[in-house]
Amino acid sequence: MTKYLMLLFYLLLITLLFINIKKHPSKELPKDTKAIRGLLCLTVVLGHASLYTNYSKLLSPLFALAACSNGVFFFLSSYGLHKKNLTTEDYSKGFLIKRVTKILIPYLLITTLVFIFSKYLYQEPYTIKYLIDGFLLGEPIIPFSWFIITIFFFYIEYYFLMKLLKKNSKLIIFETTLIHIFYCIMCIRMKFEYWWFYYSYLLIIGIIWATYEKKLSYILKKHPKIVILSTSLLLLAMLIIQFFVSYPIYKISLIFGVFLLMILTITILYNYDISNKITNFLGTISFEIYLFHGIIILLLDNSLIKNDFIFLLTVLLCTIIISTIFHFLYCKINDIIKK
Repeated sequence: MTKYLMLLFYLLLITLLFINIKKHPSKELPKDTKAIRGLLCLTVVLGHASLYTNYSKLLSPLFALAACSNGVFFFLSSYGLHKKNLTTEDYSKGFLIKRVTKILIPYLLITTLVFIFSKYLYQEPYTIKYLIDGFLLGEPIIPFSWFIITIFFFYIEYYFLMKLLKKNSKLIIFETTLIHIFYCIMCIRMKFEYWWFYYSYLLIIGIIWATYEKKLSYILKKHPKIVILSTSLLLLAMLIIQFFVSYPIYKISLIFGVFLLMILTITILYNYDISNKITNFLGTISFEIYLFHGIIILLLDNSLIKNDFIFLLTVLLCTIIISTIFHFLYCKINDIIKK
């Protein structure tokens, strides 16, 4: 019974996409992508939480979809950065304060708290050596925070490229590609898990898309229904085969899956307005959701919750509540400091 409740729960979440959906053709991707980010972060949370259920095999396609969602986040981040760089005068001015510290300060704060209270969170006190080794081994003490770390270093990288190359898109694409290749090699040499580098190529795609958007998006705008239907079917097929393929093939399929989800996502964004109060709110706290969901999953996994459906629902609700509180307090404190 539990597995059917979980699948029903996922289907109900998917319906969020269709609440108040309106046709809204656009020449460019919308500047405000809160709605889609809200949906993607829900997928990530539930996909990660499903790994701790008795039906992880049944829900493996949903975990694959969650993994692909990370790649779409990469695309939206790099697309947005490069688009603003191309259209804003001296975009690099104040970039580090606006972008980098917004990630770095909360991450360091929560890392410090997790480190201090590790005895209660993980049943053993962490040492400084354990903390450093965790980063060097690609296993930070905040679970599933690899995405935040990758985005942080990408922001640093892009800042220096902006300062050196200004708005020269071709050189930025070339240099970003070289840096990305080096990054992938280092991840492999350091034996990081595949998710550290499998989806990060979308960071390059985002910059390319922002540069040649008019040409690349022509078909997506001209025949949106065909593109949405075809990519949805291909993505569904990719998710279904997760039941039948070996682990190495599963990992390779994710490379194509993340690209399909990217095409599906941006086709929807070009042609429809999917924003509503729920998805916009979730998009507003998407960074905090990324930051806290792994901690909450581990805390609840060690709790007395035995029902998988209740476990998933509790993880989701607790993540949203704590993320909302942290977002509100952080913004208030930040406003006070600025004054």
